[in-house]
This record gives sequence, structure tokens and C-alpha cells, in this order.
Amino acid sequence: MRAKQLKLIWFDPLLSDDESEGAQSLVQAVRYHLEDYGLAFAHCADMDSVYQEAMVSIAALKMQDVRALVLLNAGFAQNCAVAHYLRAVAPGVCLVARTPDYKEQTLMHALQSGVDAYFSGTVSPYFLSTLLFSRMRAAGLALPSLTQAEARPMPDYGWCFAEQAWAIVSPDGKRVRLTSSERGFILTIVQQPDMSASHDVLIDHLWPDTKEAKEGGRERMSVMMSRLRQKFKSKGLELPIRTLHGSGYMFYGPFLEQRYS
Repeated sequence: MRAKQLKLIWFDPLLSDDESEGAQSLVQAVRYHLEDYGLAFAHCADMDSVYQEAMVSIAALKMQDVRALVLLNAGFAQNCAVAHYLRAVAPGVCLVARTPDYKEQTLMHALQSGVDAYFSGTVSPYFLSTLLFSRMRAAGLALPSLTQAEARPMPDYGWCFAEQAWAIVSPDGKRVRLTSSERGFILTIVQQPDMSASHDVLIDHLWPDTKEAKEGGRERMSVMMSRLRQKFKSKGLELPIRTLHGSGYMFYGPFLEQRYS
């Protein structure tokens, strides 16, 4: 079975809210990890559209095993309700749902509702992508694992650093100069394996020896992000950094090897 025959149906009511940067950025980041494998994406902001997408996929693909992969990223009660319904009418659908915690009672409720796998609201896009691959492999789909997959080719355009990383240059050549804190913030993110960093990692890199700074680190980073957005906006650019559901930040978009010129 080829990957392009499978549809990932993503349910999140916040996707209907243009102001919800967290929901939008998580979808974009996971899509960035999975798009090379040919998965079709369907974004659903309400329960009816999830049901419709799932049933259309089942009818169209005519698979005997997994017809569609459904990711439930709404509130826990909604996730369980959707899972219960889909498991009854489409037993072959693979269901992955967000849970508020990993307590035994919570997980039992999710599993009894028909959920195949679960994740917390603070996981990174890379972890979530790996979880989805795991469920597809368990369903017998002939997809490569993330560790076996060929690396993405290095793009011939993208963001890069300049001036010893005291400036970052957009793919179309616009240069944005950075303060010391902004430089350390972005450098730390892009130097991580999946270009995403938790709040704790960032705080340790930015303020390693200052107790007061560590205690207020998240608030300081939030202020820094706001200033960076305004700085990039003044250049006609969108800041290529996204919030990861309150757990940290991720650089999103093509990034070239660092050029310190």
C-alpha cells in the first residue's frame, strides 16, 4: 500500500480561529515532517466535517485495513465522542487522540472510546510525527520509518545567518539584525535536531546563571517573540518561529547551513 493512498484527518476546533497561532503552527510543523511521504491532509474544525471526511475516505479508498488516519486534537470529551462514533461506524480507522494527562483513568477512558494511541498537549511536532508513523506501521502500511527515510535534500534557498549570526537573512534576501538575546534565542532553536526547543532548554541557554531570569524566562521569551514579530513585520516578513502549544518554539521553513558573512 502506498503512502499517497492514505489521508490524515486532523480535528482541531481552534483551526477555525485565525488568531490561534499554536493550533496552526502545530499542523504546519507536522505537515512539514510528513508531506514527503505523500499523505493527503484534511483539516477539520468541527465534528461533522470529521465524520464526513472519514466516511468519504473509507468509501473512496476501499482498503481492508486502515482507511484513514484521524488525529483528534480537540478537548478530551470531544475527542472521546468522535472516537466512539468513528469506531462504531468505521472500525478500520486508526485513531490518535490528545489527552489532558497520562493518568490511568484518563487513558482507560480514551482506550474504551476506541482510541488507538494518545499523546499529551505538550509534545513536539517531531514526536507527534513519529507517533503517526508508528501507528501506520502497526497497521501494516509500507511506509519508511523516520530513521530509515532519506534525509530531506538541502534546499537551494532559505533562511540563513549573516554577520556572525548577528543578522538573519530571509529567502528573498531581506536582512534582519538581532540583539544579543534574539541571536541566542534563534541560534538555540535552529541548533536542535528538529529545530525546536523547549522553554527549559532555551532558558538554560539564554540565562544559565541568573535565578531571577530563569523564574521569569517564559514571560521574557514571550515579550521577545512579540518584539521579533514586529521587527520582521517592519521588513515585510513573517517570523519563521512558531509556538509549540505552550511547550517551546520551533523554527518553521527552509533553513540553509549557517553562513557567517
